[in-house]
Amino acid sequence: MAIIKIKNQAIDLDAAEIPNLPATKITSGTFDNARISLDAAEIPNLDTAKITTGTLADARVPNLNASKITAGTIATARLGSGTANATTFLRGDNTFAEAGGGKILQVISATDSTTRTTTSTSYVTSSNTMSVTITPSATSSKIFIVASFGAVKNSGVTAFTVFRGGSAITGADTLALLKMVNDMPQNGGFNFLDSPSSTSSLVYQLYFRSVEGSNESKLNPSNATQGTGVITCFEIGA
Repeated sequence: MAIIKIKNQAIDLDAAEIPNLPATKITSGTFDNARISLDAAEIPNLDTAKITTGTLADARVPNLNASKITAGTIATARLGSGTANATTFLRGDNTFAEAGGGKILQVISATDSTTRTTTSTSYVTSSNTMSVTITPSATSSKIFIVASFGAVKNSGVTAFTVFRGGSAITGADTLALLKMVNDMPQNGGFNFLDSPSSTSSLVYQLYFRSVEGSNESKLNPSNATQGTGVITCFEIGA
């Protein structure tokens, strides 16, 4: 059979007139993208090295195992909310919080070496200067109060506590009791953890009262081993 070579560009052939043309016969030129339509099954085992441009949509990378990320650094914004810096850490709830929770933020003390007396059965200060003014830096802070003092009474019991802003604190009805006889001085003390939930200036002061016996209760008597009373307030950060 003779082979006829057609060189006339005016001749237009459709697909039906060129059946089963082997791809090897096409050795030059470029196919228009519109002529190429392939589905996933027609591109088996495509090496990712072949994908050198464009951006993969998130949906194309489902369920990526974290163990696959073996290089680079994940931005802190991807780890959690809040401010990430040298003073914060990532909590279990994916929130950055200040490090050092429970640290002491400030310490303030006051003393009194003057003998104070009372026969009142209600709490009074008798003008003692064991009074601390402290301003918490956050509403979540707690105030830890420690007091030590000397006391004397001819016979009977004296009670001690601390007031905040001139008012009794819930849970601090009586923080120390001293039972004394024959004017023998004793040393006393207490500690208390307060949760004021405030950032306002707060005043903590020692209060005392006579519980038993009609004679005077004395605070910081000169003949006590501890003649100077001390009250100290610690602000504890949350």
